[in-house]
Amino acid sequence: MAFALDPALPKDLLSHLVVVDISPAVGPISPEFRNYIHAMHEINAAKVQTKKQAEEILKKIEPVSGVTMSNSRFLDLQSFSYQDPSVRAFLLHNLVAPSKGEPLQFRIPLSIIENGIDGIGDFPHTPGKEKWDGPTLFVKGAKSKYINRRNTPVMEQYFPNMRLEVLDAGHWGKTARPQEFVDLVSKFVSQKQSNDIYDRQ
Repeated sequence: MAFALDPALPKDLLSHLVVVDISPAVGPISPEFRNYIHAMHEINAAKVQTKKQAEEILKKIEPVSGVTMSNSRFLDLQSFSYQDPSVRAFLLHNLVAPSKGEPLQFRIPLSIIENGIDGIGDFPHTPGKEKWDGPTLFVKGAKSKYINRRNTPVMEQYFPNMRLEVLDAGHWGKTARPQEFVDLVSKFVSQKQSNDIYDRQ
């Protein structure tokens, strides 16, 4: 998003923009991210030998609770959590053995992620000052609250030629529903876009 809004961006460089379950609104980081980092530290400390052992540690921070849907597009803004094996698989993709026989460790130093996590909730532009008029697809996870009624107007300010699609997933929709995600993006980039076809429901 920041790349598309950069005033120095040549007009013919970017044809379409796809944004996955995040908005350009500034906001605090969800506690789930820090919970995952703490669990990843625990995995490193436990000196696990298999990804199955690591997955059991990640499961501890994913209790199942109810989810109340207010409609088909936006989640009722109450806290919730759920177990998602696709998220665990995504995080464990970077868990490797430095050499044969050694305990598994995360390839990326966790301190780097931990030190930079607060910056994830920031955004370097101001609503109403910059905008990008190209076709923009926002893909929301139905069980996620990162895109909601409060920040959708900000999205439309920055990207007036936007549409919103919803996947039956949490924040990690492209991992949980890979084929549906690919189908959405393929359809989006292949069809001629115009404001009048966008679904603003």
